[in-house]
Amino acid sequence: MEIDRKVIGYKNTAGAQNKIIIAKAMINYFIDENTKILEAYAGTGGMTELYNIKTNDITCIELEEEKFKILKERFPKLKLYHNDNILILKELISGEKKYDIIDLDPYGGCPQQIQLASKLIDNGMLIITTGEFNYVRRFGHIPKIYQELGYKIETWKDFNDVLHDFIKKRFNNANLLFQYNFNKISRIVYSIGQVNAEKIQSFKRDIQFINSDFTFEKRKQKTLF
Repeated sequence: MEIDRKVIGYKNTAGAQNKIIIAKAMINYFIDENTKILEAYAGTGGMTELYNIKTNDITCIELEEEKFKILKERFPKLKLYHNDNILILKELISGEKKYDIIDLDPYGGCPQQIQLASKLIDNGMLIITTGEFNYVRRFGHIPKIYQELGYKIETWKDFNDVLHDFIKKRFNNANLLFQYNFNKISRIVYSIGQVNAEKIQSFKRDIQFINSDFTFEKRKQKTLF
């Protein structure tokens, strides 16, 4: 399965390869023709192309005009939204929609989207790309929602602990399955609610050889400010 890394959106070769490995494992064990998938940052459809191998029940949200044009050309039969994902997530919640897999893949942090996504899944898989390290370096402060909740973040380990605490308090039985780091960004996979234990073990086996471009042990003590 050859996927153009430019379509996926990563300049980092290792990051693109690892993202594909996770998607393939997800397809092998958690996606069939009945699986409902939500992509809140669909981009030009790199992950959509992979997920679409098994299911057509994919909801994609993309705000940027040029990316949405490409997305629409590539996947005219999927549910596509050209709008701010916070507005659409609220709309989906109002419609009592539920999904089996939610993929949040922003350029930076997405705590508001994480909070909203918690109302859209009961049992399934949550995949998040986190770029708070770059967010803090760019804006000089942690995301406002973390500040309002009283979280203190000074090192990368603090952020990691806060993120996992934030997710566990909002999702039903959220279990961290895997995390890898590349170019100051993390790709994290959680199981939510009741998920087949054998499939989880097979999934973890298939992605265990993913490499980070630098290890969490080296990174966790780096100060954010």
